[in-house]
Amino acid sequence: MKIKKFFVEDVRCLAGRQEFEIKPLTFLVGENSTGKTTALGCFQVLASLLNYSPRYTGDSTLDFNIDPYFMGSFNDIVTRKNPKCKKFKLGFAFEDGEIQEIAITIAERDRSAEPVLKCISVEFKNGALYITQGNSGNTTLEKKKPFAIAIDTDTEKTDIDKNIFHIVLHYGGFLGNLFGTLGFLFFLHFGETGEWSIETREEKSLFDFLRNKRKDFRHLDFPEPFSFAPVRSRPKRTYNPTREFEDPEGSDIPMFFMRMKISESEQWKALHERLNKFGQSSGLFERIEIKRHGRSMSDPFQIQVKVRGPWSNIIDVGYGVSQILPILVRILEHQQPGFFLLQQPEVHLHPRGQAELASLFANLTDQQKKHSFIIETHSDYMIDRARIEIQKGNISPEDVSLIYMESKGSSVKVHNIGFDGNANLIDAPKSYGEFFLKETNNLLGFVD
Repeated sequence: MKIKKFFVEDVRCLAGRQEFEIKPLTFLVGENSTGKTTALGCFQVLASLLNYSPRYTGDSTLDFNIDPYFMGSFNDIVTRKNPKCKKFKLGFAFEDGEIQEIAITIAERDRSAEPVLKCISVEFKNGALYITQGNSGNTTLEKKKPFAIAIDTDTEKTDIDKNIFHIVLHYGGFLGNLFGTLGFLFFLHFGETGEWSIETREEKSLFDFLRNKRKDFRHLDFPEPFSFAPVRSRPKRTYNPTREFEDPEGSDIPMFFMRMKISESEQWKALHERLNKFGQSSGLFERIEIKRHGRSMSDPFQIQVKVRGPWSNIIDVGYGVSQILPILVRILEHQQPGFFLLQQPEVHLHPRGQAELASLFANLTDQQKKHSFIIETHSDYMIDRARIEIQKGNISPEDVSLIYMESKGSSVKVHNIGFDGNANLIDAPKSYGEFFLKETNNLLGFVD
């Protein structure tokens, strides 16, 4: 299933419902403090909730303060435009399949400042399922249905004729993620223990509905999201091998290099060739290599770069190489389709490097690994190169989205801009590019 739209409702400066059209190559643009990073952080939280990966289990699935996004407490996230607003919402709308939309509603945890998941809603073509967080320790329900976790159906809101079902989950928290909660419901009904007994017409209709929808949930194999910080790790003259773990700043990449070269020679050869190819096309470097100081994995090593002339240590060349390297390695070596969220990947790159990076993203969305990218950027060079790739036919205009976030007083308006076959902008507001037009006119001597 492909994501058609991502939406947020009452999050910080994004008051009301704001929709983002998500394509394989999506650019987020706008002035500073218009909610671009907030949108990425919310996307990461929701995507994690819908992912099968064991990386996303337990309460961590709703953590708004995982590096590189530090969004604070509930009151730091919910919109301030309406002081009475006590909840916010995140959701995905899908392009095909029976599932039309999945959304989560988030409120403030009792006696705490942290956000907590209160409702998961799944809208189908022919019905809807709402799972709401109730009260834990409901003794009445536990006596009626003796199980440690009690579930109830809200008969007032449930409409079985329209296949609209409201479930109240009486438990301290949702079970890991959406799939954990749904799996628990299936276990109660279809398991052999028989703790859940169907007693009402609504309950029978609910589980008949769930049985018919199981195949639709199997199609929600959402790509694992990966985020990159706007400032990557600082280069070092010599690296000492340490424990390798993924890091949004890319501090794990040198050790990853070393391990791959020693133990995965074929994979290293393929990655090495692609890195050098990008380095040459972008003008950043001609070659990159690992220089070992010993034969053991525990011995120190260096990263050597050949820009022009003799080899240099990575710390002695421009910051552009060390800042783009974590992004290049992660997206080039990732074998399965991935969803990459990037904050200003153009940092420290000259215009040619920025443009070539956009070409690489376009290439990876279509011809090779079918990755998807949401890119927060201030680079016109990247956007212009994406438009050139459209003109050349290297990427379809339907696969590129430009989202302009316009400041409107104390709030922000989201504009979804598309492209035609000639890479002309579709539905671009007058304010988009207005600053650059005024600067050009001033340069030419025209007066407003």
